Amino acid sequence: MQDALGIGSAAWKEIKGLIDAKQYLSAAGAIAIAGGIATNPIAIAIFVATCGSSSAS
Repeated sequence: MQDALGIGSAAWKEIKGLIDAKQYLSAAGAIAIAGGIATNPIAIAIFVATCGSSSAS
């Protein structure tokens, strides 16, 4: 995912920590800042779609 987003390892560690803490909106914001908002909107959309909270059944 780090390569797909085009971000460095330090930024990825921070983002991974946010994901592990279930701070998905913060992680998406960090991805937008680290990767450039206009550069990778598709990658951000995929991240949000795959890492967002799941519905209870």
